[in-house]
Amino acid sequence: MILNGNLPNSCEAATPSGRVACIVITYNPDMDLLRASLDALRDEPCSVTVVDNGSPNIAELRHEIDRHDVTLVALGSNEGIASAQNHGIRLQADADFVFLLDQDTVTPPGIIATLLNDAHHLHMEGLHLAAIGLPYRDYYTGRPAAAFRTMDGQIRRLDLSGDTGRFAETDFVIASGSFIPMATLKDVGMMEEDLFIDLVDLEWCLRATNAGYRCVLSLSHAISHRIGDRRARLFGRSITMHAPIRNYYFTRNCLLLAQRSYIPMCWKRYFLSRASFSLLAFVLVGDARLTRLRFMLRALHDGMKRCGGPYGKTVKIRHEKALP
Repeated sequence: MILNGNLPNSCEAATPSGRVACIVITYNPDMDLLRASLDALRDEPCSVTVVDNGSPNIAELRHEIDRHDVTLVALGSNEGIASAQNHGIRLQADADFVFLLDQDTVTPPGIIATLLNDAHHLHMEGLHLAAIGLPYRDYYTGRPAAAFRTMDGQIRRLDLSGDTGRFAETDFVIASGSFIPMATLKDVGMMEEDLFIDLVDLEWCLRATNAGYRCVLSLSHAISHRIGDRRARLFGRSITMHAPIRNYYFTRNCLLLAQRSYIPMCWKRYFLSRASFSLLAFVLVGDARLTRLRFMLRALHDGMKRCGGPYGKTVKIRHEKALP
């Protein structure tokens, strides 16, 4: 559904304006892509913080950071994307908005002004804003990605390629390119570190939606975004291939979220079906198949036992991340 005005669900927040903190998360980045990402932010009216998750090439990263007027937070070890995002958010707690980026996302010129204007417009229309996202084009195919929204108890895929509206409402936006009011974060809570990586953005958006907030895509800009290391085909479908350890996190987190009370039933069905499909797909078409199988069998065990955190150091999750 394209949003052109007259939005319901009013809120009491102040008119959006002011300081924007851009937080770029890195882990062993491709320096050419990271350089392009930081160069694109050079003239933007925002402070930039790079949070590094224990990159092996940290010396090269520090050299690149020295070329830009940005802050580097070196965590020293891989704490997961949720923890890295939270480090950056806490460091910039006095900002009005947080703009999250991955290390390989290059933004178009003037993006901060555009997103501030979008947030102001949505506020004036009465929207209780969770996050504004940027639609992206697949790095491998060049095709625009679709949005997903729950309608009549079903997850509907929305093709945005022909839409001419300013916004599209969606159930979630991906973390890279998401523009989040700090006031929303303070109400909804931070990113869930127990998930470590994979589905962190989706969980947060569904948690925010459960609390009455809404996610939208700003259709005025698109970004190029790379997901995974390569693509493979199975049963006529194109699937994204990650390193084998990512199969563990994705499958485990699907099972964890499927057990949460605040997750809509249609998304629970989605998570369970994706966990099953992943177990089949990555073992059939992936490399290191026995390694992938071992990771995913462990994922089934940890997910059903409600264990989160980094692989090999998981702990029992004794609470779910629903809002009070």
